[in-house]
Amino acid sequence: MIVEWDDVTTAAHSARALLELGDTRGAANRAYYAMFDAARAALEKIDPSLLKAKTHQGILRNFSKYVIRDQGADQELGRALRQALAVRIESDYEGQRLNRKQVMALLKSMDNFVEAVGRFVGTSSA
Repeated sequence: MIVEWDDVTTAAHSARALLELGDTRGAANRAYYAMFDAARAALEKIDPSLLKAKTHQGILRNFSKYVIRDQGADQELGRALRQALAVRIESDYEGQRLNRKQVMALLKSMDNFVEAVGRFVGTSSA
């Protein structure tokens, strides 16, 4: 297995811990990576060659096509993953300040995403 589910749960736990410490930027980053790695795990379950996408956008496109469209997963999962990426980019690269309320909403989205994808890949969630 290329994608370890422990990476998903570790990132999710880190996101929660960082928020508790007041590090909203770090929490948003870790929340996105929990979701990104969960998406990668879903793609790996379908066909490991789908992980060959060279960019995050490529993984997101593959997730939308192969998990949402072809496997019938909830379209909200794709929206949540794209939104998490947008928040991470704004925070990590554009210096956007995130407030606790924004990050709490992102963590709720992360929990829902990880739980749903965990059911798809057949493992427990964060």
